[in-house]
Formats: sequence, structure tokens, C-alpha cells
Amino acid sequence: PCIEQQRTPGGVRRQQTYVAQGATLTHNPERTRSDHYGLWYRKWEKCKGILFVSRWEWGARSPKANNSFNKNGGVPYLFYHHTQTEKCFTKENCAGIALMWQRVHQECQGWDDIAYNFLIGFKGLVLEGRGWDQMGAHTVGFNKESLSFGFVGDYSREVPDELMLQAARNLTQCGIQMQKISPNYTLHGQVDADCRECPGEAFHAFMQNMSHFGGKLPGYKCTPSPWK
Repeated sequence: PCIEQQRTPGGVRRQQTYVAQGATLTHNPERTRSDHYGLWYRKWEKCKGILFVSRWEWGARSPKANNSFNKNGGVPYLFYHHTQTEKCFTKENCAGIALMWQRVHQECQGWDDIAYNFLIGFKGLVLEGRGWDQMGAHTVGFNKESLSFGFVGDYSREVPDELMLQAARNLTQCGIQMQKISPNYTLHGQVDADCRECPGEAFHAFMQNMSHFGGKLPGYKCTPSPWK
């Protein structure tokens, strides 16, 4: 859905939802099985031990444009987000949520693709979003020098389970090995770059104990919400 959030004078958050039509799980006919089982797996050969779901598998649409980027030595920033939706408990359910957000971001926001580089769901399932080499649309002012992991669920009052957190750690190490993430990266929530609530109060507090946590970033600003 496209979500608009407002605070009433009493501080109560109101939420209005706009649903992108036709958000059902389908396979993209533009992706052939030879592409999926050949080139795609070679792309992830350094990421052993991670339960990946490719764009082909979750039925992703084609992006509207190519926003490739390559940060020499790897990006210096990694952002954790939450989808602020229900959690997913099956591969099919996670795929449906990924497809829903892609349609929201493309149809409601007018963006080129799903915002996140990767999504992390139940049992540490990792869904390919924009991937390593496409610039995301997740954190204003930092998209050109960062990657983003979107945790499926609402983590305002709880944190992701250990399997999800371990998947994020494994994915980060894979990114470092592939020189997509700098070994000296700093970890942030969107709230560290902009006055938003993402990745949720509880999760952000938990992140502050992580070894690479970097806290509030230079150039912190408040930008208008993209939700209309």
C-alpha cells in the first residue's frame, strides 16, 4: 500500500492506506530459466550459506531504468530499514510482500524499482531487491554511497529474530568479500540520516550495540515524507 502517516494534536498517529492494484505473486516472463539458474547463481557464488530468493523467483517486474553504480572499494554506509508491514512466514508470503512493495514504489511513488537492495524475511530468507550494483531509493542524501537491507515486519516494539539478524551479518560479510561494502563501513538506520521512525524505535536501540553502528550522520535533515 501507499501509506500516509500523520500525527494528531494529541500525538496519536493516524495512517491511511492506498493499495497498489494487482499485487499478486507472479513470475516475470522476461526472465528465462537459463538466466535464472545460470548467470544468477554465478553472481552469488561467494555468498554460500545464505537462503537467497532471486527477483525471478519472487516475480519482480523489470526496473523502469538502469541505475547502476560501482563504489570503488565498496560503499561506506549500510542502512537497515523495516517494511512496517506484517511479518512473512513462508517463501511465498515474503515474495508477495516484496512484489507489493515493488508495485507501491513504482506505481505510487514513481520510483524505478523497489527501494531496497535486499529484503530479509522469515528464517533469514534474503530476497534480491535492486541487488549489489543498482542504486537504491531508500535514504535521501545517501543513496549514491550506500546499500540497504529491508527487514520484513514492524520493529517499533521488537527486534528481528536471530535468524534474520544472522542473515544480515552473512550478507554484509559477503558484500565485503565481493568489494561491494567497505570493510570500514558504518551501520545506520534511516532515522540517523532523516527525521523518520525507520527502522523502528526498538530495532534502532538494539542496533546501537552493534560493532559497526555509526549513529547520526553529518548532514542530518528533515525531508518531506514520500507518502502522499
